[in-house]
Amino acid sequence: MPRMPLEEFVETASLLDSLRRGVREMKKRKPSDPLSWFFQAAIHGVQLDPTDLGYKYYKAALDQDPGVAQVDQKYWKQCPHFGQHSADFLPWHRAYTFHFEQILREHTGDSNFSLPYWNYGPRTNRKFPKAFGVQHLDGNPGNDADENINPLIMKERDFYLTYYEHPLIPNMPLLELSDAVVDNTSALATDIFFGTTEDTGIGGGIADNNPGTRGLLESRPHDNIHRVVGGIIPGAAVGHDQNGHEIEVDALGAMAQPPTAGFDPIFPVHHTNIDWIWSQWSVMPGKKWGTLPDASWFMERPWFFFDAKGNCINEPRKSYFDHRALGVKFKYEDLSSMPLPLPSFPAALVVADSGTASRIKSTQAVATLDSRIEAGSAQNTTIVFPSRTLDALRSASFDRSQKRLLLRISITGLNRLPIVGFDVHLTRAAPSGELKRTDPSFLGSVHLFVHAHHDDEVFQDFTIQDPTVVDSASPAVTFVPVALTQSIGTGRPNLQGSPLRITSISVLAQDR
Repeated sequence: MPRMPLEEFVETASLLDSLRRGVREMKKRKPSDPLSWFFQAAIHGVQLDPTDLGYKYYKAALDQDPGVAQVDQKYWKQCPHFGQHSADFLPWHRAYTFHFEQILREHTGDSNFSLPYWNYGPRTNRKFPKAFGVQHLDGNPGNDADENINPLIMKERDFYLTYYEHPLIPNMPLLELSDAVVDNTSALATDIFFGTTEDTGIGGGIADNNPGTRGLLESRPHDNIHRVVGGIIPGAAVGHDQNGHEIEVDALGAMAQPPTAGFDPIFPVHHTNIDWIWSQWSVMPGKKWGTLPDASWFMERPWFFFDAKGNCINEPRKSYFDHRALGVKFKYEDLSSMPLPLPSFPAALVVADSGTASRIKSTQAVATLDSRIEAGSAQNTTIVFPSRTLDALRSASFDRSQKRLLLRISITGLNRLPIVGFDVHLTRAAPSGELKRTDPSFLGSVHLFVHAHHDDEVFQDFTIQDPTVVDSASPAVTFVPVALTQSIGTGRPNLQGSPLRITSISVLAQDR
């Protein structure tokens, strides 16, 4: 069966029953079993630090099954959110979703089953899917029988966005996704898969192994969907006050951070949609591969998955770039158009065991603003380059024909931010009007997903597409708060929250 939109999928009771049955049966397996829900989630990520709140998933599995301690951890934490090249993101998650789908199909008992995708682009699909947000299947909150608890529910989610049951609030949920959070226009508009830098191209690049760099589709809408669904759970963790006394503190929900995201049943439905967006891009006319990695990168076998029988699968990267070659079908794809074909390399270059040639690019600091500021969620925050920064830029000795410029922002406390995003713009002077993502000044958005579980300082690099901007009289960086959710009914943007804490802003020069 082709993968279909979730809003159509749930209209057929037998399909929804199959999904629930498959998830429930996977959750019944021993956690050390590669076909279990725990093991499959841990392939994406698992928190093994006992001081972290997310450790509870591993501890519960270990308490249930001591065999968890003997699992070879090369199978876990494989997702490209832990320091790999950004170009690994799309093929890895396609591979993960493909093999997970086979395992889930086996547990549904329906040999024709395929995962649906949460098609959150249309305005009618902006509410969190009710099939995943209801706890009691018969609608009776007093009936806690195992068979009446929805296996697709997870309490570690943003309450006002995802929950449908509350004795005192009959019209839950109160929030839905905003236009900004589902925006995939930049990803679909780009002509290239591999960018010249890690934050360009729909799939990113292999210029560095900084976990903060992202391809366009990973940046939006992938990251922000993770953050808004996970949200922040009030009082979910134990902290300490200034006197050392234990207190309740807020914590991120499961989907909001990589080590725990895979445990939420909405995860594969979200990623099936990311795969659908990539599939649409791949058949559009004029698409190209861009700055290609070496042939050995495509032939390398860095990932380990499992098939429905529990056999380990270790295929080359190139196996996951054509969804049709895998046998994946989407209900509304254009079958008259062919996906972008894999690049062809001379046979002499295709050496599977040669390893990936290093393409890490040298980067040097050119100038720093040294600004410790807080960008609030009520209005834009603009920082004009001071004269000393401009002097450093103009006196810097490097060949601009051999270098590209990056803007680096260092941030702290991202784990405290609620579901509010920030867009970053670089203009020739302090802006006087509204800034939009379609403006040439737009550099990108602050990444809330990978950075989210860090309360310490992290940094993010943005490619400056027009380097002449920094040569102007008074260039300025502006942080624009973006509502990722809005009130259902009124459409009022939800912009309440903590400020973005910026510790420094720098201009870097990177090899081309």
